[in-house]
Amino acid sequence: MANALNVLALLLHGQCLATAPAGVHMPDAAMRLNRVIAEGAAKGVGYTHIAAAALGSAIPVSAVELALLDAWLSMPD
Repeated sequence: MANALNVLALLLHGQCLATAPAGVHMPDAAMRLNRVIAEGAAKGVGYTHIAAAALGSAIPVSAVELALLDAWLSMPD
């Protein structure tokens, strides 16, 4: 059991695992916010996090990840 707790602690510390709150998730709102964040980052605004609706929080991202998100969200449906 102690080994499993150590593994979970390492995953949390490495930002590979997160706790999720119970409740309502708003993926559409998070996607709209992330679109604004990605567009702003493409214009040079120094954003470092995006919304994660399933977590009810935000997650850290790099400039490259924001550029990729901006390109993906800019693609036509």
